[in-house]
Amino acid sequence: MEPLATNKKVTSYIIQAQEEELKRIAHELHEGIAQTLYSTVTGLGVIEGVLDNQELKHYTHDMINQLTRTINELRWLSTELYPPSLDSMGLVSALKAYMKVYISTYGIQIHIQSSGAERRLPLFQEITLLRVCQEVLNNSAKYADTSSIQISFAWKEEELVVRIQDFGIGFDLQKTLENKELLGIPGMKQRMELINGEFEIASKLGNGTVVTLTLPCEK
Repeated sequence: MEPLATNKKVTSYIIQAQEEELKRIAHELHEGIAQTLYSTVTGLGVIEGVLDNQELKHYTHDMINQLTRTINELRWLSTELYPPSLDSMGLVSALKAYMKVYISTYGIQIHIQSSGAERRLPLFQEITLLRVCQEVLNNSAKYADTSSIQISFAWKEEELVVRIQDFGIGFDLQKTLENKELLGIPGMKQRMELINGEFEIASKLGNGTVVTLTLPCEK
């Protein structure tokens, strides 16, 4: 086997193992820790209802609010780590679940369009596309200074094309690519290459950024 193909296979194996661990952690956060805290909140609610001491009642109420916020944060984190709908519903549904976390966190509106016959892909391809989309969206939140993002899925007979466009300030692409300390773009490109896909990015100061992901699909 060629060294390049061997390296690609090893990298793919490592990433898949990491994804399995993220899936396990996400499940434990959502179904384990979050559920335990929810039971605690329910019990505190019962206690609050029978307390006569107003100071203790107020303190218990504050505890309930704090635990409720923690539960929501855990559920958001578990969705970011591994949306549960990815296994059952596929890429678009998983991205929509992530959107809820993203919008509530950053206040940036996301609009998704899908054309063509949507279909399931091999799970590793769906996970890879989701991770790249997440990184693109996170970069937009950090650097783009945009209030909205447009995502389109074009399901064609032989390929899937995902286009992510923000309407922010843009950046000097050439200068960014020359900075060897910034690994985001090369990392996303490498991820797409692992599933035989392509990663393209276009940006210009004042004109926002467009990322295009192209993945060949089996008929």
